[in-house]
Amino acid sequence: MFRGLRIYAAGFVLGALSSIALFFLARDLYLSLLRLLAAKAGAQTAAVGSLPLMIILNNLLASFVGAYLGYLLARLFLYTDPPPSQSSARLLKALDGRLAGADPRGLRFYLPLYLLPLFSLLFNGFILGGFLGLYLSDLGQYAARLYPHAILEIPAIVLSGSIGLTLAEGSIGSLEGPGLRNALDRGARSALPMYVLASLLLVAAGFMEA
Repeated sequence: MFRGLRIYAAGFVLGALSSIALFFLARDLYLSLLRLLAAKAGAQTAAVGSLPLMIILNNLLASFVGAYLGYLLARLFLYTDPPPSQSSARLLKALDGRLAGADPRGLRFYLPLYLLPLFSLLFNGFILGGFLGLYLSDLGQYAARLYPHAILEIPAIVLSGSIGLTLAEGSIGSLEGPGLRNALDRGARSALPMYVLASLLLVAAGFMEA
């Protein structure tokens, strides 16, 4: 959980610093990006017919990507048996020193397990931090707008990403053996109650934020 929180915080800081830099160096571009996000949210709300439902669906999608999409892709790769990628193996070994001696044939299954929760945590933190530049003249208002997210949404997203990271870490010992499928399934089943909890928190967060 703490590792997931650190990754989310890193994404948040990166988004905040990027927003400040864009605000001063390319303000028109920054404001255009924010308008694009607002238009996307408006189109999604119109499509589903409800702002709370739109927020809930987006949050649940982010939760699923962080927690279980990597698991499903790894299980799919176990059936399709794609060839190993040397470049992907080098990337993973650079990101996680525990994989330094792992066989690239096993790392092809670890790639989605590790990168998808990592991306989900960084991206969601980045988006939330990316609004800071808009409130540089009134940080109190930014904190007030951030508060509803901090109560339920952020803990739930961090929990979801942590589930995905835990599944990845639990598979390290089985990457070169026949027990990878069992290790993945075992981890996925044991994490299910936490994923249900995260989903319930995100549903409640959708109504609170709306």
